[in-house]
Amino acid sequence: MVSHHGQQTTQQHVTIAGQPVADGGDPSWAVTGGIAATGLALASGGAVAVRRRRSRKAAPSA
Repeated sequence: MVSHHGQQTTQQHVTIAGQPVADGGDPSWAVTGGIAATGLALASGGAVAVRRRRSRKAAPSA
């Protein structure tokens, strides 16, 4: 990771401990809900951006 305008670098390592979890093939409800919430947030943000762009174009310039 580089920070402070490239003046300082930091390295970090992550170690994961414990037994591997078997993949059942079906995503859990939490994963499915998270994906749905992310999609909804992206769609809402896109709708707001389009609305702002259209309102700027429609407003008369001073």
